[in-house]
Amino acid sequence: MVSVIIPAHNEEKTIGQVIKSVRSHPSVEEILVVNDGSTDETVAIAKRAGATIVYSFPVNQGKAAAMHYGVNHAKNNLILFLDADIEGLTHETVTELIEAVSNGGFGMAVVLRGRGIYWSNKILRIFPAIGGERVLTKELWGRVPHNLIKGFQIEIALNYYAKSTGARMKLIFAPTLHQTIKERKYGLWNGLLRRARMIEEMCVIGIQLYFLDSLHIRAYNPAQEETDTRV
Repeated sequence: MVSVIIPAHNEEKTIGQVIKSVRSHPSVEEILVVNDGSTDETVAIAKRAGATIVYSFPVNQGKAAAMHYGVNHAKNNLILFLDADIEGLTHETVTELIEAVSNGGFGMAVVLRGRGIYWSNKILRIFPAIGGERVLTKELWGRVPHNLIKGFQIEIALNYYAKSTGARMKLIFAPTLHQTIKERKYGLWNGLLRRARMIEEMCVIGIQLYFLDSLHIRAYNPAQEETDTRV
């Protein structure tokens, strides 16, 4: 069985439908909404839509903090994270995510959304798995250092530790799934600013983990470098 965790900050327009899209899935035992300091009707709508429980932060602490709180309060070892502003999630996609981890030998499965065409999609060439919809185990979550559980860095950190620890990661394409883009949600200029900050965070953590930390590990473990080359 799976615990669904949905971090949410002012998502009254979409949170209800997200909850309803997974509420009746046979593998979903509980739906935990972590309200990250919302000032709108997110909490009331989440409760009406059927969330098992809604936890609330008094002030906004960021997506990663909400995710971490949810993991610490989830019943099950298998976790399904969902963004609160998605549309078009199907039971078939949820099942594919869950089975990749529960039966397929993967430590994590991540959805690649059917995105519209806007300029920031180019970052997918660098970070191909930045979707908020993913299934993983609590053990994999626990491998991420606490100092990396912040902001938008968490998704890149999860990718890195899934690969570097041999947990393996599967990518699942969901053409019907899409997300409300920041420019539409917050207005053009505010949305662009938020997007720029997100990209900056992901680039910084990507360089740190995939380049600087890798160089450090190889410098002190040449035997591992030889093994990697043979593989």
